[in-house]
Amino acid sequence: MNHSDGLLAALREYADAVRSTTRATAEGDPESQLVAPMRQLLEATGHSFARDLTIVHETSIRGLGQPDCCIEDHGVLIGYVELKAPGKGADPEQYLGHDRRQWDRFRQLPNPHGTEFGLYRSGCSRCLENPL
Repeated sequence: MNHSDGLLAALREYADAVRSTTRATAEGDPESQLVAPMRQLLEATGHSFARDLTIVHETSIRGLGQPDCCIEDHGVLIGYVELKAPGKGADPEQYLGHDRRQWDRFRQLPNPHGTEFGLYRSGCSRCLENPL
């Protein structure tokens, strides 16, 4: 299996897991339901590229808060993931209240988001919609 096959399979598994939790009859915090599928997506993606990723949930960063995931590769910090509940989107320009204040702090970090993905580097962004 090549890199793109592994990545595609990981994305399909992520979409299936998110779909399953959003259709469940039991109610849970929508954002929290994304944690396990995102962890699996990140680990599977790392595996398909022969990377040894470690995913740490709720990492504290002094003065900024707690992004949902910190990603390390062989012990080197490579980024953060902040999840948003399905329906909130990955466009921080649309955020209000807590989400906006959080974005204003987290935008200083090297990466942010959930059913849409936004990749942020040096102030540039590109949102990729993932039809779940």
